[in-house]
Amino acid sequence: MKFKPYDRLLSSRDILNKCEQNEATYRSVIHQAYYASFNQLTDEIENRLFYPIDPNTKRSSVHKAHIDACIDRQDSIKKDHVDFDNLELIIKNIKRLRGIRRISDYELNKVVNKSEAELAILLSTKVFDSIEKLT
Repeated sequence: MKFKPYDRLLSSRDILNKCEQNEATYRSVIHQAYYASFNQLTDEIENRLFYPIDPNTKRSSVHKAHIDACIDRQDSIKKDHVDFDNLELIIKNIKRLRGIRRISDYELNKVVNKSEAELAILLSTKVFDSIEKLT
């Protein structure tokens, strides 16, 4: 059976709710919530939406390449297009989530707390909801 990114989001919720409440838990939750969203976005872009991905950007940053694909798609449609607002939410929330994940994964001198983990789950959930609405 193919792995489903949504299961990763559910797992991040379980980690937060069932594991000891400490910074390692919060960092793990943030990491899982981000990658749940990113994996879903990647899968949808490549297998349902077919947004063009810049190969040069993808070589240097697969994350940026997929976000840029959403930005490019949004730039190519009118504001009254059914996808415009959902793309706006995806772009905004995945960028914010990516920033939280970068701090969590790489800036070990900064404290990561429960509210940031909860925010990561919320943002990830919003990304999933917005992706689901894209045509």
